[in-house]
Amino acid sequence: MTEKETIDLILKILTETATIAEREYFARWLSESSGHSTYYNQIIAIWEQLSHTYDSLVFDEAAAWEKIMAGIKRHNSKARDLRTRYWIAAAASILLLCTLGFLLIIRWDDFGKNVIAYSTINDEKKEIVLPDSTHVWLNENTTLTLTARYNRMQRKVDLDGEAYFEVQRDETRSFKVRTGMTITRVLGTSFNLRQKENGNVSLCVKSGSVEFYRKNSFRQRDKYTAGYRGDFIVANNQISMKRNEDANYLSWKTGILTFNNTSLEEICKILSRYYDKKVITTIRDHDLSLTGTFENETLEEIIKTIELTLDIRAEINADRITIYE
Repeated sequence: MTEKETIDLILKILTETATIAEREYFARWLSESSGHSTYYNQIIAIWEQLSHTYDSLVFDEAAAWEKIMAGIKRHNSKARDLRTRYWIAAAASILLLCTLGFLLIIRWDDFGKNVIAYSTINDEKKEIVLPDSTHVWLNENTTLTLTARYNRMQRKVDLDGEAYFEVQRDETRSFKVRTGMTITRVLGTSFNLRQKENGNVSLCVKSGSVEFYRKNSFRQRDKYTAGYRGDFIVANNQISMKRNEDANYLSWKTGILTFNNTSLEEICKILSRYYDKKVITTIRDHDLSLTGTFENETLEEIIKTIELTLDIRAEINADRITIYE
């Protein structure tokens, strides 16, 4: 590839605009030389420093490209005799400075004017329909952000909180969700995304196929199918894949809680999360379990059923519920 083609492709990779064919070509290019890998890793390191400034929703690739190339050309005309490793470092620095300056302009021009945000508060849930007919259900204390340009050139949203997506299929434009330090990419499917307060992110796929990966990660972009989940852990910056054993991951949306020979201790954890109230038990009998389904019932109603079914008692206070023998 020429110098222009190389930088153009890397820019597409970093801004999540590369096609499948371009990503495959980039993978081959990356494996051809250790120098290619070094160059890409240096650009990645600088790009990650921009994470607090970079806004993928309003990033204009063409304008960024013009500024980056102009800076590199100015640099090359003054220092053609520098060795390759010094050129790489300088080019990376130029990329940082040019991109940073450009992004500050974009955020100043677009933020608050072209950005659309949907939010919920305590005990509020909301269903919204995006311009491409994608349906999104927001859990409480959740914000979904997109730009007025959504569905024109791209389909990108930012999520802070928890939401369930039923994405309208479009073979020409993938749908992407940026959640914390992760990206979820689909063509058309249904899935649930949850970002916890500590930054950890969980994906549960209900139908279709989903790519779930760390931001700016090119090598690890695993596909998840129905019945699987992915968990991103901030502490080790890794994503793990496993079967989704949580039958109640969508209970916040459906209002249905299902227990299938579920232990009392596990029931307490599920109720605590679903009703946002601490539920604990002093009973350590692991054989004590419950099977049943509850639909749109109050916490107090469920606790009463547990008392009668398992022949135990519960003490209900303002801040917690304690279950005992």
